[in-house]
Amino acid sequence: IFAAIMFVAAPFMTFGFVLSFFKNIEAYKSFYMSYFSEMYVFSELNEQSVALAKSLKKNGRKRSIVFTDVFEVEDEQSYELIAQAREVGAILFKKDISVINFAFHSKQKKIVFFIIGKDDNENVKQTFSLVKRYSECEHISAYVFTTSVNSELTLGKSGMGKVKVRRINEVQ
Repeated sequence: IFAAIMFVAAPFMTFGFVLSFFKNIEAYKSFYMSYFSEMYVFSELNEQSVALAKSLKKNGRKRSIVFTDVFEVEDEQSYELIAQAREVGAILFKKDISVINFAFHSKQKKIVFFIIGKDDNENVKQTFSLVKRYSECEHISAYVFTTSVNSELTLGKSGMGKVKVRRINEVQ
């Protein structure tokens, strides 16, 4: 019975895998095509990041919006956020912000990271990962959304290289 179920289900599972592979290729193609534009990268797809992306896109300049860590979950809120991100013309990656290589980008155009997740510890960890990777790049800046005092002390004491890091406390 198990073999019969697998025999029937295997083509559907393979099709889903191939389809997700092509979605990633489309994201990377859009990412590489935006070589000469300012890039705004968000660590998560949530209500705050979508609102900020819409505000950035209103200005009208050539800007690329990138959302990382985007998964299509079976709930209505996820579908709405993905639809809003696509309205803005955003590039959607499934990978984490610290895994994607943003070094392939024009050195004359700026890259701005918005580490805007819900978990403060993960935000700090992602910031350190990005700073470590791009410490010699002057055209990169990062905005870390965190409210904890620990993160303020941790981000304040560490050397950030040439990357400009700013801590944003939403409460204040």
